[in-house]
Amino acid sequence: MTTEHAKAVRERWRAHPENRQKEREYRQRYLAKLKANPTAYAAYEKGERKRRREKNRRARKDPRRAKHSAASQIIHLMTKHGWMTKAPCVKCGSTEFPEAHHPSYDRPLDVIWLCRPHHHAIHPKGGWKRPKTPPAATP
Repeated sequence: MTTEHAKAVRERWRAHPENRQKEREYRQRYLAKLKANPTAYAAYEKGERKRRREKNRRARKDPRRAKHSAASQIIHLMTKHGWMTKAPCVKCGSTEFPEAHHPSYDRPLDVIWLCRPHHHAIHPKGGWKRPKTPPAATP
């Protein structure tokens, strides 16, 4: 099974609400089991802290990624406090797990609400990748 195929299967599985609930319950059981073993939990926390540090470091280094993080956080806070409501998918009308798509991160409140499959169809496979810069010309 190729990596792309495995990702597609996983995304289809996660698209169902009952499977999302199963995954959430599994994570809670896993963390409860880890917390019972202090050594294992400490190693887990160390890995989580390392992942968070790396993610923040990448966001600080790349200005486009920083804009993306800020725009996502603004939408999260707006919906959390009720200042903005999630709308159905503009392509199919689905109301299950709408995601905000930012056509431009310079305008964080200008979003298009899409379901997960339509949102993933807009973005290239593997998410956003840094554009390749041409090699510097040597005189």
